[in-house]
Amino acid sequence: MGDGSPGQGVERSSAGRDILQYFSRALISIHVWPSRTVPDPGGEPGPPEPGRPGRPRRGRKVAAAFVAVALVTGLGLWFGLRSGCEGDLELNAGECVGVSDGEALFDPKNAGLTAVQRLFAAENRLVDADQDDGDVTIAFLGPLTGDANSPAKGRAVHEIAAAYIAQVRANSGELGESRKIKVVLANAGSDESGWEQAAEGLKKMVGADRLVAVVGLGLSQRETKNAINRLAEKGLPLIADVVTASGFDRANTDSDRLHLMPLPVDRQMEIVHAWLKDKHLMAGTAEVVETGVTSTGAEDMYATSLSAAFAKEGFVPTTPTGGGRPYQYKPGEDFKGIAQSVCAAGPDLLYFAGRGVDLEKLLNALGAQTTCALPSLTVVTGSDATALDPTEPFFSDPRRPLSLVYVPIADRDRLNSWDNQEIAQYHAFANRFVATFKGLGLDESELADGWAIMAHDAMLAAAKAAIDAHGKNPTVDAVAEALDALGSGPADARDLVPGAAGDFAFDAEGGRVVYLPTRSGEGTRTPSAAPVQIGVHCAETGRAGRC
Repeated sequence: MGDGSPGQGVERSSAGRDILQYFSRALISIHVWPSRTVPDPGGEPGPPEPGRPGRPRRGRKVAAAFVAVALVTGLGLWFGLRSGCEGDLELNAGECVGVSDGEALFDPKNAGLTAVQRLFAAENRLVDADQDDGDVTIAFLGPLTGDANSPAKGRAVHEIAAAYIAQVRANSGELGESRKIKVVLANAGSDESGWEQAAEGLKKMVGADRLVAVVGLGLSQRETKNAINRLAEKGLPLIADVVTASGFDRANTDSDRLHLMPLPVDRQMEIVHAWLKDKHLMAGTAEVVETGVTSTGAEDMYATSLSAAFAKEGFVPTTPTGGGRPYQYKPGEDFKGIAQSVCAAGPDLLYFAGRGVDLEKLLNALGAQTTCALPSLTVVTGSDATALDPTEPFFSDPRRPLSLVYVPIADRDRLNSWDNQEIAQYHAFANRFVATFKGLGLDESELADGWAIMAHDAMLAAAKAAIDAHGKNPTVDAVAEALDALGSGPADARDLVPGAAGDFAFDAEGGRVVYLPTRSGEGTRTPSAAPVQIGVHCAETGRAGRC
């Protein structure tokens, strides 16, 4: 793992890196869909469009607001530089953590993160310029810094870019005209060791700064749970966009207002088990590689949940020479020894309970073995496998055909197929994402891992609840009630979130429920389990695709 210093950026293809380096040196203009005027992420915003939905502009007040912001930002930067971080951000393990409205940069050398922060800052200034007491704030919390070697594997930029699109949709009147939404970003650091600074900063914003909800929350690890429990002290509605581990629910946290977007790991493995049986693969020999900790030594609840789900589904070591026990690893090791042992055992199946960034290292280590009793291998793991690049050499090694099997948190291929009855909603989001961020080297391939899709839909749900909430100045209680009311109404007029992954609401336990249109009733919507497909890369086809 890298040293986590603020200078680390998002790893891209060589072309993408060149683009990001260019934008880090020059002011850029980012294009969005036609109804918006988007300011230069490197500078001050231009005047808002006269026809923009919302309240009338107040020219002098707008100018005064911009001057005030500039003065405050300048002073904040001056004081922040004294501690190594801008504004009120704090230095933690070499990274700047805490809360920013986009003005104080978490990592100025990370061009992608910086450009997206500037877009949030500009949109927030437009909201402030309206000077309406009914406007509210929503936070996105997560490990926003770090590089391709950190647990988030650089995907946080995709998340907040998608969350920005949700903010703009809300402020353009797509969800209602009652109020505008500001968004602040809370960085817990690449390993989330700065969770306390981020959570405490958000708690202070309840009331005076009208913070009414927090989305994102972090990865499936102990620090995220700590942050959830701390934020629950203020009764904030919370929406986790990529958390899948067991123990992240209302019964096992202090929050009775926690909502979860993706399928949990145990449900994922039930689906995988059924698929393996259908393919007659369960009869093969198997080995298990697992960890229980993060790079900081704290419990990795995603990995331990996978291990427990493996045991429940009968995914256990069965090779005659493997020793009958899982191979244990710690994040950061080179996997050479484990790769040698797995090669010697020669299993048909390899169950991996760990992060995608570590699975990549293991598969590279297996590929480096010159003598290996693995004519082919099926790897079973959790949804973090979306972190893997399907163009990696180990996927096309003719010596060792590889199939990777998992359940994605949001399946871009399914959403982009004509089998999806709500393909238009996905296309609308994907087109906006590409149009807005193509200047940063981000394209639709960034949506393949599902993180951006879930982040967009989580932010959109929080924004809809905030707009639907009763009262001129909605409280956290009013927003929580509006979130719980989603999905209500008759079957042909349900109040749903128009997400990129389909219309949805939440059930009584806070789980996401997708509402699909029925073929028998015009406009009728009924709750349904989200369609799931298995696999990202298959030895049968020798390319990325469906198994």
